[in-house]
Amino acid sequence: PQGVPLSREIGHMGVLVAFDPKTAGFAPYVQAWNVSVQRELPWNMFLSLAYVGNWAIRLPGTLHLNDQLNPVYLKYGTLLAKSVTSPEAVAAGIPIPYPSFVQEWGGGATVQQALRPYPQYRQSFDMYEHGGKARYNAMQLELEKRFSNGFSFLEDLTLGSLNSNVQTGSSAFAPNGLWNPVTGNKADYGPSALDQKYVQNLTFTYKLPMGHGQRYLGSKGWLGQLAGGWQVSGILTYAGGFPFGALEGYNPVHVGTDRPNQVSGVPIKTFNYNLSKSYFTGKTQNPPAQFTTNAFSKTGPWEIGNAVRAYASLRTPPLRIENFSVSKTFYGGDKVKGILRVDYFNSFNRTQLQPPEMDILSPTFGQITNLSSQISNRQGQATFRLEF
Repeated sequence: PQGVPLSREIGHMGVLVAFDPKTAGFAPYVQAWNVSVQRELPWNMFLSLAYVGNWAIRLPGTLHLNDQLNPVYLKYGTLLAKSVTSPEAVAAGIPIPYPSFVQEWGGGATVQQALRPYPQYRQSFDMYEHGGKARYNAMQLELEKRFSNGFSFLEDLTLGSLNSNVQTGSSAFAPNGLWNPVTGNKADYGPSALDQKYVQNLTFTYKLPMGHGQRYLGSKGWLGQLAGGWQVSGILTYAGGFPFGALEGYNPVHVGTDRPNQVSGVPIKTFNYNLSKSYFTGKTQNPPAQFTTNAFSKTGPWEIGNAVRAYASLRTPPLRIENFSVSKTFYGGDKVKGILRVDYFNSFNRTQLQPPEMDILSPTFGQITNLSSQISNRQGQATFRLEF
């Protein structure tokens, strides 16, 4: 194909993928450490306690958007939305950045676009910036009982904390940061979108000590066949929700979104999600707010709020799910047996609600409006297997 001549007009009104050799192209660096103690206990049990930590830097992040409007220009307020050729813009001394600017942008030739560092482009991102960092600390507890006397289990519990200033990796269309020339990206470092205070899993298997080859009713008679061969197992999972923060649908510095102001002196906390469950099931009349919405206040369309990206005290609904299985083995002689198994997933038919509305400009701010569940409804299956 014929090449495109190099000129200053290449890419005008498009998206430019930038590369800054001062901040991009560095390999991520991770330090990891752990210490653990293990102890064998009576009754075929084993206990393990560990501390795990790591510190990662130079993570891909797209934190400093090099085409973001400098917040110092927010002093112009509503003038930013007007045409650069309007009488108000001319009176304010706003320059036209290049000769064909008005012709190229048409109705988009606003003061905001003219004052951006690279007004000829729709967007400009340094996709290869490596300013991200993350720190993880966790206590891990594991208790295991090896299979004996028809019973075994494995219990693990993780209590952890993950803080970072990135959550989407490097993406030109999903920037992580809201850069401020005074504070930089300090408001972006905090609880990660993947942070969970706790994760607990319990798996167990119990085989009744009755029937063929067992301590009780070990004969091959009908009573042993009826009472024996039963086994129960389960997987129980409980995990905390993920942190979030309040958003604002304004776009004053052309990064796609904004944040509201945090009201001083008002505690930030999440309310019990059973409030929304009661509303959805008709037990209450009014949709509840799931967090302290009065802890945030709106800014103007041309202001940057002081709220941070996420708060450890604001959490999405937690996960509660139990899966159980029951099986029965039938013996037909020494070489033939049949196994009937029934499995139930999400046995108690629990619901994990969707996160609440986070946009302060929405009339449903703080409420859960999506009735879908993040986990599947209860499901069961039955199988029969013949072995010979």
